[in-house]
Amino acid sequence: MLRARLIGYLWDEQLPVGSIHQSRKTGTVTFIVVHSGKKELGAWLTERRNVREDYLMVYGEEPENPPVIALSIDTNDTKSSTETFIGPIDFRGDTR
Repeated sequence: MLRARLIGYLWDEQLPVGSIHQSRKTGTVTFIVVHSGKKELGAWLTERRNVREDYLMVYGEEPENPPVIALSIDTNDTKSSTETFIGPIDFRGDTR
C-alpha cells in the first residue's frame, strides 16, 4: 500500500490552481493544486474531483480500485496551523 502511486490534492498560497507537483519527500506521491491564495480562507468549501480522470492525467494509465483513502492536514512543513471538517466522501461509479 505504501508503495502505491498516490494523488494528493492541496491548497497552496502561491502555486497556480491545476498545477501538478511531485512530492519532495517521495516519488510515489503527486499533488494537484485545487485552491490557491488566501481569498477563500475562512470559508467552508465543497470539493468535487473525478479521481479517475486525475489519475489518468497524472500517471497516464487507469487506476486500480483503491482499497483505502487517506485524509490529512499536513502543516508540519509550513509550521502553521489549520482546522477542517471532513464531511461525507462519496465514490460514484464510472461517469464516462
